[in-house]
Amino acid sequence: MATKNLGQVSGVHIGSTPPSNTILIWYDSTPSQLRHKVYDPTLKQWVVLDQNIISAITYSELTNMAKNSGLSVGEYFQITDRSNALALAITSTKVQYCDSLGNILIDDLGTNIQYHVTSSNLQIDDVFGVFDETNRKLVFQFNEQTPDFTADDYVLGKVQRNNIWSLAKYKLSSFLSKVTGNSITWNGGFFFSFSDALKNVLDKAGGVVSKTTYDRDKEQLTTSINNVGKENQNIIQNAHNELTEATKPDSFYGTKLPSISTGGEATDIAKGDTLLSIVSKIQRYINKFKYATGIRISQDFTDRVSPQYVNNNDTVDSAIRKIQYWLKNMGKGGKLSEDWEPKDYTTTVEDVAAGDTFDDAFAKAVAKLSQIGDITNGRIQSKATVNGSEYTRCTDFNLANGSLTFNRDVSGGSNQQTVQLNRSSGLYINNASGKSVRISGEGVSINANTNQGFQLPNYEDSFGLGIFYGAAAALFTGAGAPLGGYTSVKYAAGISALCSRGTLGSGVDIFDAYFSRLKAGSISFGRASMQDSDLYITNDCSFVTCTNTEDRNVYLPTTPFDGLMVIINQVNTANVAVQGNGHKIVDNEDVDYINIGGARRIAVFLYHANLASPTGSGAWLFTRWSR
Repeated sequence: MATKNLGQVSGVHIGSTPPSNTILIWYDSTPSQLRHKVYDPTLKQWVVLDQNIISAITYSELTNMAKNSGLSVGEYFQITDRSNALALAITSTKVQYCDSLGNILIDDLGTNIQYHVTSSNLQIDDVFGVFDETNRKLVFQFNEQTPDFTADDYVLGKVQRNNIWSLAKYKLSSFLSKVTGNSITWNGGFFFSFSDALKNVLDKAGGVVSKTTYDRDKEQLTTSINNVGKENQNIIQNAHNELTEATKPDSFYGTKLPSISTGGEATDIAKGDTLLSIVSKIQRYINKFKYATGIRISQDFTDRVSPQYVNNNDTVDSAIRKIQYWLKNMGKGGKLSEDWEPKDYTTTVEDVAAGDTFDDAFAKAVAKLSQIGDITNGRIQSKATVNGSEYTRCTDFNLANGSLTFNRDVSGGSNQQTVQLNRSSGLYINNASGKSVRISGEGVSINANTNQGFQLPNYEDSFGLGIFYGAAAALFTGAGAPLGGYTSVKYAAGISALCSRGTLGSGVDIFDAYFSRLKAGSISFGRASMQDSDLYITNDCSFVTCTNTEDRNVYLPTTPFDGLMVIINQVNTANVAVQGNGHKIVDNEDVDYINIGGARRIAVFLYHANLASPTGSGAWLFTRWSR
């Protein structure tokens, strides 16, 4: 059959959602659309092919179209349930139209509507503004007028209620209070007559006194004061005559004392006391003096400031001052006996006991201190010296320097140790052979003979000679025990080491322990598992078990240590590709990856840092173990 070249053929996509192929013509089958659209690469939107077509549509249908497929920019819509408003799509989600009142709206279709109000719809308290055609401005003109108190004149302003501002208006007549007695009136404005207000409160309760009333009351008071003055002169003269008669010696000393109260605590005479009260207080002190219970030390009593002895010229007060000084300063006045000497410290010295005299107590205490050693300023040294030396002390405790030293014998005693504990250098132990242990905040250093024995496992006894022992310079033993609280224990070890990078640069390999020769009864490798996703391993993992059921990759460390060994076990038939991850793998040729090659196979990788490869120095050596 003959064929014919039609050239480039475009199609038409029919549906309610736009096609992904922007070359096609899209017939929008949405019931409110039913028109052809093309893709505008400039607007990056689908636009109506014929811009003059107007679509009749409801507001809800228009909103759904904007949310789903989006509007075509420049398309016209007749919104049937919004007074048939003619709307223009200005973006894929916004339309512009006029409402029934003539206001221009920018509608985000369901989220937000911006109103652009016309001058015919903008009012201030129902008053229209005037549009200035020259300046193109809407002007609200306020004309200056004389207020009319009786008319409905208003003052415009704003109020704040609950921290919210709002516009408000106040009737001018409301500013004048209607409370009874208000003196402010309206007279072309607010008017206050002070004279009228004052007349209303003259000579009234709560008001002010008039001058007429003041002058009349002043005249009456002057007359009354003069009359009182004349009468007082007569009273004073009569009182003077009576007092003179009562104070004559015969009359004063002839006064008899009534019964008085002499019980209770003696108190001082005070201002305002009656004569009877004064006599009662004096009698109470006399009663106290009879039995020496009322005599007290003076109010300014203080201790003597120097040692003085009581003599026959002292008052009771001065004698007690001297005695008080000796009581408070017994250490200055008390002395040991002239023949005092300490106990013999080389014998058994009893402890200080209750009832000991000062001489006995101090004699025992000094002997006890001598038994400890020679004590100087901040230093205690044992009296005993080491074997072979006259001056070196067995023990030296320096409190001032923060050190404690136990010296070994100079001669003999091969098992003797010198032990030093110092606040700056830590703990240092050494023997005559030069072997030592040093412990400080900087670390632990051990230089010792391999004389610490430990039992080897039975499989090491290849000759059947019984129990074999090993020898170590340092021996660590322990027993597994659970940790407290809710902490779980997965591993237990006799010794553990951990070294962080600290301030070292990235070019230094960090290991937790280093041995030039290592013998281990058994080795357990750090293990990782690969199942459903690729696995990236680091320098602290040496054994990988691959149980994946789909093909997966294992990525070797990006910065491996020289000599690092990694063992990878493929369990299932799904392929395991081991990636060099920046380093070549040495096979028949240098490759980026290798496949382990089947189920139950193991590949062993060993990193050689000095091997040359196209990617630089360093490559992986490997071998396979088959089942």
